[in-house]
Amino acid sequence: MEMMKSREALRCEAEKQRMETEAELTQMLVQTQLQIASFVAGKSTSRKRKRVEEDESTSLSQRQRTLLMKYKSRCKSKQLEI
Repeated sequence: MEMMKSREALRCEAEKQRMETEAELTQMLVQTQLQIASFVAGKSTSRKRKRVEEDESTSLSQRQRTLLMKYKSRCKSKQLEI
């Protein structure tokens, strides 16, 4: 029984790490796409534009945190079932 709990905890930790890495890669991809779009559009990056990019980055981070929290609670509830 303890082995099953331990294995499930390790699996949850590995999945959490995978999700964090995936979220980081997604954020890098989105940032790169924003830079490419800005370059193609030929717009100058004024302070106002930087704030918009920062807001988008923040909202993405919030989304990532929400997903991780949901996943953690799901893992905890699975551990309680075992």
